[in-house]
Amino acid sequence: MADRAYKKCDTVILKLRDYISQLQKSGETFAPGERELAPLLQASRGTVAKALNQLEQEKVIFREKKGSRILEQAQKKRYVYIATAH
Repeated sequence: MADRAYKKCDTVILKLRDYISQLQKSGETFAPGERELAPLLQASRGTVAKALNQLEQEKVIFREKKGSRILEQAQKKRYVYIATAH
């Protein structure tokens, strides 16, 4: 039973990462709270809370009373640095 809950939480974390990525692409810096996310992710509020806690520990989001702030670190784009020899 615990294994199933673990898998569900992992699935929700993946869905949340995709959702946050979509928010970032549209210029958003704030994600909704557990109540709004639960039906969107087809999960219980408890599972969503666990997933949000995990993302907060990874410093992807910062949880607030009515939602989660997407941290700048998660918003940074990847840059490729090219070194040239003179």
